[in-house]
Amino acid sequence: MSDETPERPAPPSPPSGPGRVRARDGSQDDEIALSADEVDVLLRVSGMLRKVRFGTVLLVVHDGKVVQIETAEKIRL
Repeated sequence: MSDETPERPAPPSPPSGPGRVRARDGSQDDEIALSADEVDVLLRVSGMLRKVRFGTVLLVVHDGKVVQIETAEKIRL
């Protein structure tokens, strides 16, 4: 037995810049640029999704832009 921990695979390379996302398979053909507002919405939604255990996260959209994010959490007994 060895005291060394097994090597982990290298993490995937980050997108080519801030506000850029890439398809899960890492292909550059599916890369898109995001505006600062879109990045802000995604960060807020992902934070809310992490907090809600049972419930909903609702996005309200006007003219193609998210204007409101609502969460409703159920408490299961």
